[in-house]
Amino acid sequence: MQGVGGTPAVGLFRVPLSIFDPAQPLLSWFVYPDLLVMELPPGTPVDVLIGMDVLLNCRMLLDGPGRIFTIDF
Repeated sequence: MQGVGGTPAVGLFRVPLSIFDPAQPLLSWFVYPDLLVMELPPGTPVDVLIGMDVLLNCRMLLDGPGRIFTIDF
């Protein structure tokens, strides 16, 4: 990762990603079995960043003025 102040040291991890339907918690909607993720540096003002490697496997609808987005698998 390259930041304004240089290149911070961050941890990289391999994790599985599964997204479930709350109405059917035993059925996975989307499974990404081996995803390389990066730890966010302390003070980053977001909880999660979704990368293009995940987004290229789904459809995304963005309503910018409404500040709403939908991801479909």
